Amino acid sequence: MLPFARALGDAGHRVVVACPPDIAGVFDGAPVVVEPVFATMADSAEHLGPAVARLGGPAALATLTATRR
Repeated sequence: MLPFARALGDAGHRVVVACPPDIAGVFDGAPVVVEPVFATMADSAEHLGPAVARLGGPAALATLTATRR
């Protein structure tokens, strides 16, 4: 994503990146505005891990039924 954001910023476009605060530093020096508005990656993993586990294994996650859940 960074090369794409950088290219757009370098071309004069206003680029706003919404990301977790622990990822914001990746964009240091890039011609973009960074808005660290999401939960940290650790917090997201803590909350999403159990939810994904309840859906079943990889085969279950590939099905339309899992997508609808």
